[in-house]
Amino acid sequence: MRSPDPLSRRMAIRGFPKRMPSYETMRPLEAVFPPLREGSGAQALETFLSLMATANEVATATNRDLAAHGMAPGRFNVLALLWRCLPDPMTPSELAADIGVTKGNITGLVDGLERDRLIKREGRGRDRRVTPIALTDAGKGLIERILPGHLHCITRLMSGMAREEQEGLVRYLGRMRAGLLLAQGSD
Repeated sequence: MRSPDPLSRRMAIRGFPKRMPSYETMRPLEAVFPPLREGSGAQALETFLSLMATANEVATATNRDLAAHGMAPGRFNVLALLWRCLPDPMTPSELAADIGVTKGNITGLVDGLERDRLIKREGRGRDRRVTPIALTDAGKGLIERILPGHLHCITRLMSGMAREEQEGLVRYLGRMRAGLLLAQGSD
């Protein structure tokens, strides 16, 4: 029996098996599940599971890093986006679209950050969905204290790949996203 590689032994991620199944172990599934016979079948499944497990591990590591600064990922994303767009404010709808959360979720994030005086609503219009949101000095100071260490964490996470490999991965993931958009359009 083949022993698992050291990486697969460490992949104890919630919702994923400790040992990711390999192409060889999934190949027999092609006979049982017709969709796996199409295209790259079992290889597509192995790639998908590996991608999902890796994304989950990266999210766990970056969330842990943010938690060490007392910051939740959603709050960090709002502050970082507003910081990146300085000096221009953004509406809650723009923030929600750029971060990829619902408008209801962004309302809770914005309310909490405003309560903590890290952001401010510019103007007090009747429709809070279009009221511009900006960083306060406290919010700007906080994100500027957190960012260097967080970027170092991300750099460490990517250190197992050479720059050229990282560039290739970005290209491959871009192709995957393009394929996803095509697949969603055909539903």
